[in-house]
Amino acid sequence: MLLLLLLTGNHFWVINGYQVLPGYPKNINTLGFPRSVKKIDAAVSNKNTGKTDFFVGDKYWRYEESSQSMEKGYPRQITDDFPGIGERVDAVFQHNGFFYFFHGSKQWEFDPKSKRVIRVMKSNSWFNC
Repeated sequence: MLLLLLLTGNHFWVINGYQVLPGYPKNINTLGFPRSVKKIDAAVSNKNTGKTDFFVGDKYWRYEESSQSMEKGYPRQITDDFPGIGERVDAVFQHNGFFYFFHGSKQWEFDPKSKRVIRVMKSNSWFNC
């Protein structure tokens, strides 16, 4: 089953195909964020680990899908665990085992196994522009 998490402001929806699952939208605080978090900048679900990283400002939280709770020891600094991508994330997705981080007009291809940037590209490179 393919699920998509849609974020808008301080609410999120879970979508399966074209259907919003019952009970949504929910406030992001139901995921375990402190009340001080008002919006999420980006999120990515790691298909290999079953964990979702949520990026807020210069920090990120890790959510454990199996226990449906935030992992202990978070938030952490983005620059500590994703060196080379900068302090802010506008968007991120996973493709062929790599993460693609976007900020402004740049994107970074990041290898989570070696914890390093493989290459830096223009944000619009996926559109063959």
